[in-house]
Amino acid sequence: MQTIQTISRRLSREDATALVEQWPGDFRVNRCDPVWFPYAWFQVDCSLRTLWRQQQIKLQCLVNLCDGVAATCDPLRIERLAVEDKVVESAMAMSAAALRALRYSAHAVVHKKRTLQYVKPVITEQNRVFKPLWVVAGTYGKEDIELEVLVDGITGGYHLLTA
Repeated sequence: MQTIQTISRRLSREDATALVEQWPGDFRVNRCDPVWFPYAWFQVDCSLRTLWRQQQIKLQCLVNLCDGVAATCDPLRIERLAVEDKVVESAMAMSAAALRALRYSAHAVVHKKRTLQYVKPVITEQNRVFKPLWVVAGTYGKEDIELEVLVDGITGGYHLLTA
């Protein structure tokens, strides 16, 4: 058992299975296993100089610690949990993730404000967090096709893993 910091889960095991079972056709769930996926969370303050004033913009950024994809996000509620479930190992160091977060934050601010001015991002907080996911396995249709579906434990989005 290990203690991790996680983004608060919104979907329970029952919610994840119900989401997949409501697909058109006949999906029969055999199992639903939790998986914790690693992310680096950063609070970034960006300083943007315009013609009239200096503007401060605060944003939050998540960097996927397996493939390095960065994205801005809404404020997160983080909690500590003791888990026995599968925790995916990180493939990226926090320092490399911080560089991606700085680069992506500057890019996001330039596009949001539609400016060509230099943006100076500074990381004020950082943390390694885990995103809750569900792997729902079962059979689908009259032919009993074996499927695995990855369900996001926060948004309810899903992705087909095997067919």
